[in-house]
Parts: sequence; structure tokens; C-alpha cells
Amino acid sequence: MALDNYPPPETVRAALAALLTGKPDQRAAAASLPRDAWPPQAGPILDAATALESDRHPVPHGALRAWLRDRDIALDGALGDSISHVYSELPISWVQDQAIRDLSDRRTRHGIAAVLTQGATTAQLLDIPVAQTVQATVQQATSMVAGSESHASMTMPEVCTAVLEYVSQTADRTKSPAIPGVAKLIGEYLPGELYVIAARPGMGKTAYALGECMHMAARGVPVYIQSLEMPAPLLGARMLGVIGGVDVSAIIQRDPRAMTRIEEHMVRLSELPIRVWDDSVTVELVCQRARIMHARGQCGVIMIDYLQLMRATDPGVIREQQIAHMSRELKGLAKDLSVPVIAVCQLNRASEARKGGEPMLSDLRESGQIEQDACSILFPHRPGMYDPLARKSRAFAIIAKNRYGDTGKVEIVWDGPATRFLPVDHAVHAPDEVLTARRPPMPPPPPDYD
Repeated sequence: MALDNYPPPETVRAALAALLTGKPDQRAAAASLPRDAWPPQAGPILDAATALESDRHPVPHGALRAWLRDRDIALDGALGDSISHVYSELPISWVQDQAIRDLSDRRTRHGIAAVLTQGATTAQLLDIPVAQTVQATVQQATSMVAGSESHASMTMPEVCTAVLEYVSQTADRTKSPAIPGVAKLIGEYLPGELYVIAARPGMGKTAYALGECMHMAARGVPVYIQSLEMPAPLLGARMLGVIGGVDVSAIIQRDPRAMTRIEEHMVRLSELPIRVWDDSVTVELVCQRARIMHARGQCGVIMIDYLQLMRATDPGVIREQQIAHMSRELKGLAKDLSVPVIAVCQLNRASEARKGGEPMLSDLRESGQIEQDACSILFPHRPGMYDPLARKSRAFAIIAKNRYGDTGKVEIVWDGPATRFLPVDHAVHAPDEVLTARRPPMPPPPPDYD
């Protein structure tokens, strides 16, 4: 069996050993590899394994030789040597697992190369827009990568080991919430989880999410913000309010006195590792951008403002299914990239009919899928929006869902002119003090891919 040098013969033999004689999960992983992941010369053994392998038992050496002999497949030469090697010098388990991953990786790389070659050819056709060609090529390539990253099952000893490894790690304080009371309830923003910040219009959901992302960015965490509600310059004005306590309305109205105040804050803001897109996009394009930025080390947390404003992938589908699709895709993106995703969401009008206007989980607009996918759901709430006698600065962060801890209500302060939320003890914990921490320079941004 004259195995190709690409992939190396040792890799193929180890993968064949996993297919024929390995543990059940190894045999299943090797059997799940597409035929084109293997070199053509491995065909006879693949056919034999398919015919002879059972769910519980490896393929016996004698049965394999008999199957090949009955079909006049010679057992001498390289083929016979490979079979003997598989049964007499079995690689240890981790080598078999690595061989399976290597074959899958090589197939994926060949596939991506073919996609890029096709994209280069299509780009030369003048009747097809360049943006359409790039988007289609990136989507096909990222889909191939996502499809190649399937995880094998884990036994309970492996799960216990993973738990011990996780709890032995130091908590990532760079991704802790800006409000200490909220941090006590939800801990840090965990990789692979979807977090939802939801409220009625004008309540401050964008302000709260911006405060969290800027709090993390000040500690060196690169942030990708997809702003679907407001253009980047206006979002930048909101950021100046968060970072410096500047009156945002004065900036928007071009008040000369405000312009003199924002210069020093502008320098600090420009140093934060934040990248903003403000176009109307589908969730698929958001995922493509995030994957590209993450591969470059430029995406440690993702913020979507806000979910219901994303364009539908299939406009013909009913709205509830569209939102459910977006939610599932963002949850999958968080898991694939192992980063937290913060999705700002709109609530329906039901809360306005209640005394005090306090929101509930059932108020999430248009889809219950958001509630299911989210790790934590937080409602910024300002009683003064409904009660004229309430103090305008009084506010609460209501944790209505918390997968890994208790729910609860944390009192916070609303700084209206600066459109930001502060801890009650903001003299000690104000974001101004947080944002003066040393920060690494912002990495060069990737080009636009739309």
C-alpha cells in the first residue's frame, strides 16, 4: 500500500489503527471522516472497516484479511505491511486521536484552498460585484472551518478533569462587570456565553452595554461593537460621556464649551482597543467579521446593539423565527470563539402597563429563544421613567436570569447628562478611575469585509 507522503504514512496508519482497533469513540471519529480526507490508497481498508466494524467491537485481524482476500485484494507488499503495522505496533490512544484530527485538518485546508482559488477566478468576472464575491468566499471558508471543529464526546473522568482544570485557573478579572454589585452575582463575563441587556427605548440599555465593554477594553480586552441603532460618530459621543462624564447632548449640539472639555478624553478614548461597525448587516456577516478579527487577536468580546435591528437572512421567514435564528447564531459564535457576546435587546410594551414599569423575562420582544440561549439577562431600570416623584438618578440593574448564580436587583446611579450608569459608591468605583489604568496600544484594525 504505497501511501502518499501527504499526509505522512504514519498519520494514515495511526488513523487506520483508530478506525479498526481503537476505542469506540475513536472508531466513530475516524469513521465520520469523509472519504476524501483519506488518501486513495487507503480505500480497501476503509471499505473493509465499513463492512466489518460493529458498535462494540474492533475489527478482528483475521476477518479483515479474509474480507480483502475474498475480493482478490493482494495482501503482499505495502498493503500487507500496513495491515501488519496496524495490528502489531498499535499507536497509543493520543497518537490515534491526533492522527484523526490531522487528517481532518488537512482535508479542511485543501477545501479552503479550493474555495479561495475559485474566489480568485470569480473576482475576475466583471458582471459579479466584488463585495458579493468576497462575502460568498469568506462564508464558504468559515463554514468549512466551523464544520471541521466538531468536538468528540467526553467520558466522565475527562469531564471531571476539565472541571478541575477550570477551577484551578485564576478568574479573568479583565472581563468582570463594571458594577461591583453585579459582579458579585454573575462573576466575570464567561467565554462561550451569551449575555443579554434588555430594556424599553430610552431606558439606557446601550449606555449600560457600552459601560461594560469600555470597562473591559480599559483592561486590554479587544472589543468588537456592531452598532445597528446609531452611526459611529454618535456612538463615539456616547463613549465620551462614559469615559469622561461629559454632557453628551452638548457634544451632539456642538457646544463650544463641551468641545474644549473633550480633548483629553478623546485621547484616552482613542487608546481603547475597540473596533466599531455601524452598517446594517445579517448575523452571518457579524460572525464572519468576528472570526476574522478573533484570528488576528482583535476580538475578546462582542457587543451587538441591538439584536432586533439586524437584517434577516431570509426575509420570507416569520419574525419570531428570524430572531430565534439570530440568537442561536450568536450563541454558537460565542462558543466557537470562546468569547462572551453581549446582545442588547428591545423589550415589548407589557412592562409599561405594570406599576413602576419593572420588566420581566416574558417582555423580551419577538422570541423566547433569546431567553433560552442567554447565560444571564440584565434589565437596566430607572423608576423615574414611570414615576414623576422618583429621583431621576435612581436606577437598578435587575438580573432576571443567571445560569451560574442567583438573580437579584442591584441599586445603581443614572448619570443622565453623560448617559452612563455608575455604582452607588461611585466616588470609589467610578469608571473615570477605572479607565485611567494602563492600556496596551490598539492593534491595527482589519479591513472592511463587506
